[in-house]
Amino acid sequence: MRLLRDCDGVLANLSPFRGVEPDRGSVFEAAFALAIGKPVAAWIGDHWNTRERSAVLRRVWRDADGRVRDKTDGGLVEDFGLPVNLMLACSLL
Repeated sequence: MRLLRDCDGVLANLSPFRGVEPDRGSVFEAAFALAIGKPVAAWIGDHWNTRERSAVLRRVWRDADGRVRDKTDGGLVEDFGLPVNLMLACSLL
C-alpha cells in the first residue's frame, strides 16, 4: 500500500489470469491507485471480448431467449462487447 501511495502512477496488466477475468491483485492495485488519484494505464494481451473469451474458456450455452450463459453455474455472461467486465472496462481501460 505504501508503494502505491508513493508511486507516480500504475501500469496494470489486466490480461486474463487462470480464467476469464484478470488477476484480482492487479485489479485491486489499479482500483486503489485510481481511488487515491493516481493515473492508471491498463492493457489486455488479447483481442477477445468477455463473451468470446467465456465461450472458449468456460463452455457456454444459449438459453431459450438467446442469452449466453455459463455452463458451470448458469449465470449470464456479460455481453457488452468489452474485453473485461463493465466496471473495469469503463473505469480503467
